[in-house]
Amino acid sequence: KAIESAAQPSPGPAQPGGTNTIVPVKIVAGYVGATSTLFLGEMRSAQTMTDGADTVTELQTGDGDAAAIMSRMSASFGAGSSAYSVAKQLLKAMGLGSGNIESFAAILRASPLYQHGAVLKGNALAMLNDLAASCALEVSMQQGVAQFASLGQPVGGSAYLLSSDTGLI
Repeated sequence: KAIESAAQPSPGPAQPGGTNTIVPVKIVAGYVGATSTLFLGEMRSAQTMTDGADTVTELQTGDGDAAAIMSRMSASFGAGSSAYSVAKQLLKAMGLGSGNIESFAAILRASPLYQHGAVLKGNALAMLNDLAASCALEVSMQQGVAQFASLGQPVGGSAYLLSSDTGLI
């Protein structure tokens, strides 16, 4: 139904050759009297393509990930540390909320990934993605909190078919 955006100066590092801006994006869809926000985040880039009569705009977006992308962590974890405790520290370093990590706590705690301890130094987001993949999970950021899911599986919840045939606006 709508793509809303408004640019404002970014508090983050400047991009070479121009002003760094944060462009909020809100995508709303639904039916008359019952719309919902499908996405609320920030635009990273946009590209519009024309193919005959069709015009397609592709947005590369993020959702609370600007600080996470830049965050770094340097920490050591003793023998017997769990992937769960390491993941919690990585989330803290990125300034993200724990999200649904508790739903996957048993999987993370059972992982032998850090049984001998580890020293982690580098980009916290990359390390969290590696940790999740090692436990057959994937992680994303949704509204400033972590969203864990089993590899290749959707996050639990309801899905709705949105179609103009059923009154989609």
